[in-house]
Amino acid sequence: MSEQLVIDSLEFARHGQHLVGEIAVADLPRLRDLLLSDNGLLRYRLSGEISVLDRPRLALNVSGELALECQRCLDELVFPVDVSVRLELVKDGESFIPVEEEDDSVDLISADSAMDVMALVEDEVLLCLPIAPMHPPEVCREKDCRVAPELDEVNPFKVLASLKKNV
Repeated sequence: MSEQLVIDSLEFARHGQHLVGEIAVADLPRLRDLLLSDNGLLRYRLSGEISVLDRPRLALNVSGELALECQRCLDELVFPVDVSVRLELVKDGESFIPVEEEDDSVDLISADSAMDVMALVEDEVLLCLPIAPMHPPEVCREKDCRVAPELDEVNPFKVLASLKKNV
C-alpha cells in the first residue's frame, strides 16, 4: 500500500508547486472494483498555478492503461488513460461562479488544506471511464456482435403492407 500524499491545495497553487509520481492501480479501491485486473501503474503530474483572473488552480495529468471488461465478449479491454484537467479551487465561504460565467475548460472544486492526492487522481480517472466499455465490433471476439441486428424474413410489417395493398 502506498503512503498517503496530502497537500494544502491553496498553498500548493499559490506557490506553483509540482508533484510527479506513480500510483499502483491496486492502491485505488474504488477504481479497482471496476477493473478486470488491478495490475499496472498510473503516472500523474500535479501542478499548482494562478489563473489570469488571479484564482488558484491545480493542473492534473494522469496517464496509463487499465484492464476493463468488454461488455460484449467479457474479455479484457485495454483502456488507455489520458486525463488532463484544470481544477479551479473555491475557498470556504466563497461562492461558486454562476453557470453562465463558467469556463468549460476548468472544473471547480473546493479548496482543502488536507487534499488527498491519490483520491484526486482516482476521482479524475473514474470520471474518464466509459459507462459500457466495448471493443470495436470488428475487433471483438464475440461472434455475433453486430451493431444492429438484421430483421428476419418474418417481419410483422410485411403483413401490414400486404393488407394495405389489398384495400
